[in-house]
Amino acid sequence: MKKNVIILICLLGLFLPRMTAQNVTLNFRNTPLKEVLREIQNQTDYRFVYNDDAIGASNPISISVTAQPLRTVLTDLFAQNNIAYEFRDRQIVLKPQSPEESETIENYATTPQQITGRVICSATGETLPFVTVRIKGTVQEQ
Repeated sequence: MKKNVIILICLLGLFLPRMTAQNVTLNFRNTPLKEVLREIQNQTDYRFVYNDDAIGASNPISISVTAQPLRTVLTDLFAQNNIAYEFRDRQIVLKPQSPEESETIENYATTPQQITGRVICSATGETLPFVTVRIKGTVQEQ
């Protein structure tokens, strides 16, 4: 019984989403969008998925914000550049906002890759047997 409780606590610790809002501080003048996105990635747990040419990643951007919520920063940043964004778990998918340039989000997805590893209980340090980790909203191809 005690072992089951420990495993349950470990699993909850692994899979409960973070409830804290992430604030971002940026100060860039005429900097390529790609560098601004890299800094946002450094300050948050999110990663951007995009096509450089489709969103103009080389275009210069000027932005200055201090301790602003991530969603507010993204809305301000992308509104001035006609870029739409969508949160998918810990990824932010970017695409052109105008309909003629719009492509499906699937075109921005990376090639499927197999990832292997071990899931370790944070309380005991033991490897958890028979654990499968899956990204929410994805389907495993056979």
